[in-house]
Amino acid sequence: VQGIWVWGENKKPRFTGLRIPQKDLDIIPSPNWEGVELQNYAPYHYEGHAHLPLQGSRGCTYKCTFCSETRIFRFKRGEKIKDEILAQVNKYGITHYGFVDSLVNGSMPQFKTLVTELAREVDKNVELRKLSLGGYARTHKEMDSELMAVAAKAGFKWLSIGVESGTPKILE
Repeated sequence: VQGIWVWGENKKPRFTGLRIPQKDLDIIPSPNWEGVELQNYAPYHYEGHAHLPLQGSRGCTYKCTFCSETRIFRFKRGEKIKDEILAQVNKYGITHYGFVDSLVNGSMPQFKTLVTELAREVDKNVELRKLSLGGYARTHKEMDSELMAVAAKAGFKWLSIGVESGTPKILE
């Protein structure tokens, strides 16, 4: 497997070589949690619910000088993320999710698709009102109260927006 460190036969660490980043995240299959007693982890989450991670993107759209995630930004389609959430809800009964992305809204068109499509599903199935989503986001002129109302309906309970000073433009 490329891209990892392993112990070599000489008992010294050995790098297996650079791994080319997967550009199309839509082809990565949804996680399989079979055999994991997800409810056993609920007491360790601050809300007392079983909680699953989601990943809709890799990298970041900003170019902060201190960060290594700025070179390439890749993302799943919003509809694919919605389908993954619904599949996990149906398969495992889990309704609490945290995005582990650097930016859940790095692609604003895909973020809009995700929250719009998920909000429609909530309209169809009242059980989906139990959804609880959150993640890191960036400021953007399209992150207005109208979009945030749709995101809240879709299940977003929190978005963490950092206040960085990685570039002179951000400082301004």
